[in-house]
Amino acid sequence: MVVHLQPLSLVINIAQAAHCRLDEVLIIFRFLISKYIDLRGKATSVEEKLMIQAIIDSLKKCWSKCDQDVFLAAVILNPLYRIKHFTRIRKFNNARIMTLLVKLWDQLFPNTPSDESQTELLEYLEGHRDYGVEFTNWVDLVRSSAETEAYPLKMYEGICFQDTEPTPLQKFAHRIFSICANSASCEHLFSLFSAVLTKLRSRLGLKDLTNLAELCLHLRDEYTQMGDKKGRLHRARKIIPDPLHPPPPVTSETSTDSLQSDDLSVSEQPETHNEDEDYHSLRSIASILAQRSFDDEDATGSASLFSNVPLQQLFNFMDES
Repeated sequence: MVVHLQPLSLVINIAQAAHCRLDEVLIIFRFLISKYIDLRGKATSVEEKLMIQAIIDSLKKCWSKCDQDVFLAAVILNPLYRIKHFTRIRKFNNARIMTLLVKLWDQLFPNTPSDESQTELLEYLEGHRDYGVEFTNWVDLVRSSAETEAYPLKMYEGICFQDTEPTPLQKFAHRIFSICANSASCEHLFSLFSAVLTKLRSRLGLKDLTNLAELCLHLRDEYTQMGDKKGRLHRARKIIPDPLHPPPPVTSETSTDSLQSDDLSVSEQPETHNEDEDYHSLRSIASILAQRSFDDEDATGSASLFSNVPLQQLFNFMDES
């Protein structure tokens, strides 16, 4: 029983991490399906084979419910993997992959022409121009110098200048790798809400509550990047903005005007409409999420190009890299 549960215990911390990416999830599927197929071949009893087969069927069911296109695109856009982990079938040729990536581009950037992005995507798949041998060497260098894990977007930064606008492929990759594969961030956010909004601090508005929670999340990310969660951030890191400049001196004219304005009663002052508070209201957030859910629906109704490929036939298990 320990042998059968060990693969799941190894990947659960990765899958439930706050910064888990979609490409990591698909690689986890590859690891699990490979491991349990190997265990099924080594099973010594019928009951053990049935148990392992139940785990494999559960993995297949989970994969069938996923939005497979975006998971496949995340692995393909990772310079460490590209298509080397997939089987050599017709569905993984450049024409089918281009169709997949262009479809996702139109969904993520609906009002942006895809001509320039298609050219760069083809160069990436074929390893030409900016994505040739020099880019491969840079990817290997980033991978070897990384202490724990090589972040894919760090590899794309090596072929562009900091003061220039990202290329279409870099924008596309940034959008794909920004998708969180679990609800860990939402759970952390609700935990922060409960820690900030207490019985002694119960009159905070939604705007202040959101700002405090976001500040805590940004500070936690900074601690994680520094490698010391108990360290202290200094003002030199520009996390806390510099103090505001002193206000200009008040002249006699402005002081007279201010005295006249102070005589106005509260009822005579015009009512101001805070659009920011309306934007952060619960009704506004619900309507925005409902609209985004409606926009996320595939208008064409076309199925995934890789939906009919079984999970165990999707990967090349001979490649152990």
